[in-house]
Amino acid sequence: MIKMSLVLLVFIILNNVAIGDTLTFELSEREKSCFYQDFSGSRKYILQYKVLRGGNNDIDASLESPNGKILYKESRQSRDEFEFHTSNGTFTICFSNEFSTFSAKVIYFELRSQVMETLDSEAGVTSRPNAPTYLDAVLETVHKSFTKIAMYQKDSRLKEGSNKHAMDSLNNGVQFWSVLITFSVLLTGLGQVIVLKTFFTEKRKTKA
Repeated sequence: MIKMSLVLLVFIILNNVAIGDTLTFELSEREKSCFYQDFSGSRKYILQYKVLRGGNNDIDASLESPNGKILYKESRQSRDEFEFHTSNGTFTICFSNEFSTFSAKVIYFELRSQVMETLDSEAGVTSRPNAPTYLDAVLETVHKSFTKIAMYQKDSRLKEGSNKHAMDSLNNGVQFWSVLITFSVLLTGLGQVIVLKTFFTEKRKTKA
């Protein structure tokens, strides 16, 4: 019975692993988008972002504290990671593609706590009536392992999506240039045939 309960709880944990707030969105050319996150108390968080595709895979990014202080600001970055301490209030995260004239960008970003949350904190449990049991310790270990696995899977999916887009772009470019070169070779060959044919054609003299 204990083993069945453990297996059931493991599946519940696996399906409810929290690895932070993530978002993937498209930012059109000459546009800027900002996102707002409320925090209470002081904790160490990580802001991570990556340009998945579009143009030169670069973007302007900034992070502003509730009192208006710029904590982070970088231009033309393809990916980056920044650690900061939260405080009471609303933090502003902005991404700008205003420098681009015709290329839209697909951006992924994540906001997560550097300290891995426990099962109790994710469930909103502030205190326990009894001391943690051996089963609680095992589930906590499983939870941490699954959280790391989810993060690795997320990074793998991002890399896979980015690589797939690069391969599709390369394939389309190869096909376009192949067709263009094929037509160029055919036209060049046809032109050479026509020119050579004129060399071996007898010109008939016309009587005056």
